[in-house]
Amino acid sequence: MQDIGVIVPDKLNAEDLILLGRLFEKIGTYTQQYEGNISIMNGSIPIEEVEDKHLIVYGTPVNNQFIQNIKEQSFLQFSENAQYFLPNEEVHLLPEYSRNLILCEMKPSTVNSRYGMLSVIAPEEQVFKEILGQRVSIPNLKGQVLIMDERGEGRLYRPILEEHSEKVIVNDKVQNGRNGQSQQVIGIFIGSIILLSIFLIGFLS
Repeated sequence: MQDIGVIVPDKLNAEDLILLGRLFEKIGTYTQQYEGNISIMNGSIPIEEVEDKHLIVYGTPVNNQFIQNIKEQSFLQFSENAQYFLPNEEVHLLPEYSRNLILCEMKPSTVNSRYGMLSVIAPEEQVFKEILGQRVSIPNLKGQVLIMDERGEGRLYRPILEEHSEKVIVNDKVQNGRNGQSQQVIGIFIGSIILLSIFLIGFLS
């Protein structure tokens, strides 16, 4: 985790802040070491300004303009009016069901493939509140794509190959006792910094 750009909607509400805080708390739980900068950016930021960063993208195509730049490369495509996800060869979806999904995808950045990108996107804003507000917990996540539905149930696609997940497995075995607690503190600390930064940006803009 080095030099991360967090790209958020231009207008954030209190629920967005809570959900982003939970996201970073979870990331920090599994973080062994962090060296670098975390930048908070809104969706209208020019692509060239994030070419040298790992990215976390959160929101919908409507409230986060940056998602327009990455949606064509997403595991699931949006409908023409961006109100639901379209099915593909791996996932069969009906419009009424797919409008209430969250797509989480980790892959090389579509801006610069030398960096990584985690996207947490949905067709509509209220989906984040309905699904992530349940504190969804899915054990042993090892995959590139996670789709969560309105019941809080998740399904993984494109699992990570064993040779790529060896370090993850080793890390899982050493996460215990004080080590695990200290990592959670790191996550909460990073999350607090993120939320404070977002609040200041909104207050000063």
